[in-house]
Amino acid sequence: MAGTSVFQLSLHAPELYEALGSFSGCAQTSDPLGQAVVRMVVEGRGHGNTLNMWGPPTSPAWRANDPFVHAESFRGKSIYVSNGSGAPGRYDTIDGPGIDGNGSKLFDQLAVGAVIETATAECTRNLQRRMRELGVPATFHLYEGGTHSWPYWQDELHRAWPQFRAALAG
Repeated sequence: MAGTSVFQLSLHAPELYEALGSFSGCAQTSDPLGQAVVRMVVEGRGHGNTLNMWGPPTSPAWRANDPFVHAESFRGKSIYVSNGSGAPGRYDTIDGPGIDGNGSKLFDQLAVGAVIETATAECTRNLQRRMRELGVPATFHLYEGGTHSWPYWQDELHRAWPQFRAALAG
């Protein structure tokens, strides 16, 4: 699930979720940084239109969907949040998973994926500070290296699984 949407889904239907796993997301949507990241991903990568989501950036819907603003709402959930630094990591190679010798894919992962991951890293650090300020328990794993790409998220899913398993069993 998208790293930001997991929080928004839980925000709007809290009774459905025991655990949240956010990998490389920007869990802040109502400030300029968060809005820029949302536009970069939705419009730049997904070719969508953020006006169709929540209206113009001044619309109250941006704040209503902002996990950072509503961080207290996640108290009692098992939360795992991770993010790479945006610097090239072990999977950002010509023979890396999903690249498989394709120079264009590697270039995109190193250029676009690095920019997105660097931005989401800032959002993740902000969310970590906010959760600490509020005393909302959450596991954060911020790792060096790693662009915005699937192999890193697969690693993080494996790392987070014991926490999710425990939350779902309890």
